[in-house]
Amino acid sequence: VTMGQAQAELKTIFAQLEREYPVPNKGRSVVLLPLNESNINPVFRGLLVKAGGLMMVVVGLVLLIACVLIPAIQQARDAARRTQSRNNLKQIGLALYNYADTFQGLPPGGTFHADGRAHHGWMTSTLPYIDSSPIYMWIDFNQPWDSAANAGIFASSYTAYHNPRIPMTVGAWEYFPAHYSANSHVLGPNSFVKLDDISTKSRMMLVGELRSSFVPWG
Repeated sequence: VTMGQAQAELKTIFAQLEREYPVPNKGRSVVLLPLNESNINPVFRGLLVKAGGLMMVVVGLVLLIACVLIPAIQQARDAARRTQSRNNLKQIGLALYNYADTFQGLPPGGTFHADGRAHHGWMTSTLPYIDSSPIYMWIDFNQPWDSAANAGIFASSYTAYHNPRIPMTVGAWEYFPAHYSANSHVLGPNSFVKLDDISTKSRMMLVGELRSSFVPWG
């Protein structure tokens, strides 16, 4: 039984009910009797049973469609998130190569003061090569990333460093994490590695996805 056939059958049943049991005039008083086995017309009882069966068919069809569609929608959404994450990685990789073309080498994985305090990471260095966002111009590179001058910037999410497959759970006054990590062998602390010095650059991984141990993207 298709959905259209079920609807047509219901319309036929309701039309038959209206013909056999017309609604009384508004001006007349109507006495409503409780429904039980003794005062229900056998024909009416049969129609009710038939209507109930058709309703069960309709409900079953709706549930079947929902069971088929919901997993398909979830799979489509997950596929879209995977595609977005791959696009993020491509965008980051191109930004690193553009940085290397400009400065003749890859950015350091992080810049650190002599006392060991972190200043800025490779994600900050590649910002100008990812998009035209003015964020890079707002950063004070003479101050650490979590200083009063810069903390507000890194308390905001940056789409290119966010994997949409990972829920973003950040509390108040917390820094937004990065879901990608660089290869520490070529982007190390205070490092400067030239691409020409990398013999395996054709098959070398620069950046990959993280599943845990996230750090702020600054």
